[in-house]
Order: sequence, then structure tokens, then C-alpha cells
Amino acid sequence: METMQDFDRFLLELHRRIEENPEQKWRILLQAQQETSCPFLKRRIKRAYNQYLEQP
Repeated sequence: METMQDFDRFLLELHRRIEENPEQKWRILLQAQQETSCPFLKRRIKRAYNQYLEQP
């Protein structure tokens, strides 16, 4: 991601995909984590997924 506009487009597309397929939220997020070059997003998705796994 080169610019803030790229970052915004990526997040909007991610949001759209999750809204269309809420039952596949984590699959979509983990796929996005592999596709992005943004270290912040990679860490944030990983942290959220780990917290999700820790829930009873």
C-alpha cells in the first residue's frame, strides 16, 4: 500500500466482503492478512484473531 487512499480502498473492500459473507469473517480476514503488505494490518488482524480464539 503506497498511499492513504490505497489503505482506505483496501479497508472498504474488506468491509464490503465481510458484510456480504459474515459467516466467513475470519477466513476473509486471514486471507487479507496474507495479501496485504501493511505490517500494521498484519499485526492487527493476527491480534484480533488470537483474541477470538481465546474466547470460550
